[in-house]
Amino acid sequence: MKYSIIISLLFLLGFQYDSEAQSIKDLDFLIGKWQLKEVVHKGEANEYTERGIRECKYILDETYIHCDSKATRKGKSRSYIMNINYNTKTKRFFMTDQFSDFDFRGNSEIILDSVGQELHLISPLDVDDGEFFRSRISFKDRNKLIWEGWSSPFLGERVWNLLYTEEMTRKK
Repeated sequence: MKYSIIISLLFLLGFQYDSEAQSIKDLDFLIGKWQLKEVVHKGEANEYTERGIRECKYILDETYIHCDSKATRKGKSRSYIMNINYNTKTKRFFMTDQFSDFDFRGNSEIILDSVGQELHLISPLDVDDGEFFRSRISFKDRNKLIWEGWSSPFLGERVWNLLYTEEMTRKK
């Protein structure tokens, strides 16, 4: 079931999957220090902006990319981490993320579209508050990445609502 959802999403999204050998170094553009600006779209009354910093670096003999983020919204600070690796056996990228402000650990498969210069993150098994998640990171400009995320109800019709838009601007 999990794989049929992923295959369907790939088909519907219509992007090209890189079939050539990949490695964690293909995501090298993530490495560095970033300024963050994230707008969370939860309806006009609940929309807010979060600002912060992120540092991404290689860890564990350069087999993972670890991103450490600190951000503030509405006067409250939070931290979160993301760990990305390339599984050489399954030939897939995966990301696990954890947050200081709520008990949720996300697990996403990452599909690299080097032609379209995008990463597509699909979380078929992650359900939080009755919702599935997916997102896209555009790396057409390696100094300003755009990360958009959508959610959809777990049960019922698959309607994807824009959840957040994040700009990552490389610090000099």
